[in-house]
Amino acid sequence: MSYCILGPVVPLRGGIAHYTTLLAKELQDRKEAHVISFSRLYPHFLYPGRSQLEQNGALEPPKGVQFCLDTMNPLTWRKTAKKIIAMRPDMLIVPFWVTYLVPPILSVVSMVRRHLPTTKVLFICHNVIPHDVGRMHLLLVKALLKKGDFAIVHAEQERRLVQEAAPSIEVIKHVHPIYDFFAASSVRSEHELSLQYARTNLRISKDKLVLLFFGFVRPYKGLDLLIKAMPKIGERLDACLLVVGEFWENRTQFDEMIEDLSLTEKVIIVDRYVPDNEVALYFSAADIVVLPYREATQSGIIQIAYGFRKPVITTDVGGLPEVVEEGRTGYVIPKDSPDAIAEAVLRFARERGSVDFTANIETVLDRFSWARLVDTIERIQ
Repeated sequence: MSYCILGPVVPLRGGIAHYTTLLAKELQDRKEAHVISFSRLYPHFLYPGRSQLEQNGALEPPKGVQFCLDTMNPLTWRKTAKKIIAMRPDMLIVPFWVTYLVPPILSVVSMVRRHLPTTKVLFICHNVIPHDVGRMHLLLVKALLKKGDFAIVHAEQERRLVQEAAPSIEVIKHVHPIYDFFAASSVRSEHELSLQYARTNLRISKDKLVLLFFGFVRPYKGLDLLIKAMPKIGERLDACLLVVGEFWENRTQFDEMIEDLSLTEKVIIVDRYVPDNEVALYFSAADIVVLPYREATQSGIIQIAYGFRKPVITTDVGGLPEVVEEGRTGYVIPKDSPDAIAEAVLRFARERGSVDFTANIETVLDRFSWARLVDTIERIQ
């Protein structure tokens, strides 16, 4: 069976590019698998980040990848479809996560279906309904998904949304695989993965309890709730919060909140996209990773945390509770509650001496392997 993957790969930056790259590499190790990616993913006016390209990537692009699909240039849509048609794959695999991509992807997939009616189309749905938008976007998603034969999702709520959008499509739920390449490729020695090395470089005391909030700062991710939890945490613990990620909303409100709550000495902000070769520094410095999300589908941040064998605190939204073993690999708490965040941190501080979170995470890693995801894809007929 031959495959073609149409999706973002490195050096495009972000979790979806990492995901598609790792999937392509695992698939190419077993099968004939071509990869077509984007020459331009987003126009600058739609992308609030400072750059769309990874400058110090930990991953190499998949073998033979062609960067030819420009979302703003319909001429490349036809060119991309022709390339796929010439490859004659048995299955076309298409990651999907934002409705902006519906027109180019729908155009390509439609042309492929007309010329290769026996080629199966598999959508990997990261976000059926993107964050921060209404359900009206489901109409666009329906137009795309009905062109598919199968869909892989990583959360139960996403399975239901796909079934609502395209009742005829076969939906397979599979856990989001782990991101462990940051530790494997960005570290030159075991010492550089140590808490002591990371804390020294970040000028954080080795005795502090360090909470890590990692990734783009957007309203649905609830950073404000975590900051509001810090005074209660600080009453009992010598703790600090490490916020690492590019702000996609107004940072001023957070700076004012930190000052009003007298937290200037307890919150460290790294307001930029962190390249792959620096990710290990921040996760190695952390004791626990906190995801105070107001909503979610799944999160690659948990999979990065597990790659560094770090426990997590996450809210009970979307598919996040599905990948956390309560009290063993982390804690699941109600959303929208600074008090619940604080209580979970205090619980972790009490239990970390008696619960071996690292060993517990080790026992679940096979469940999150890329090999298992490819096994699932290979079983699809």
